Amino acid sequence: MQSLLLTGDVVLNTSTSEGQPQGALEAMSLGKPCILSAVPGNLKLIEEGIEGFYVQGEADLISAANTLINDPARRAAMGKNAQNLVKTSFSLEREIDAYSTIYNNLLSDPKLF
Repeated sequence: MQSLLLTGDVVLNTSTSEGQPQGALEAMSLGKPCILSAVPGNLKLIEEGIEGFYVQGEADLISAANTLINDPARRAAMGKNAQNLVKTSFSLEREIDAYSTIYNNLLSDPKLF
């Protein structure tokens, strides 16, 4: 997927429902700003206008896309912000630490089984 994602300028996630937007995170890790539908699962992933945009319909999508098309410097800055967000908040190390904490909590409290 990485080679495909690198060919684009922006990641779009316009699904009507979302659990975990792994595709968006993968593209963001490569420095792509995102346009995400404002649905649970996507919300709170980014800061609006910093790493990308949330959209709630066609008009929002067109506006966000026009902003990113017509302002390459902003698009690049948002892509860098998106990449930094993934590095700091969604890194593999952070995920491993979170799973390790859950596992250790389960081991230390047998009532949780």
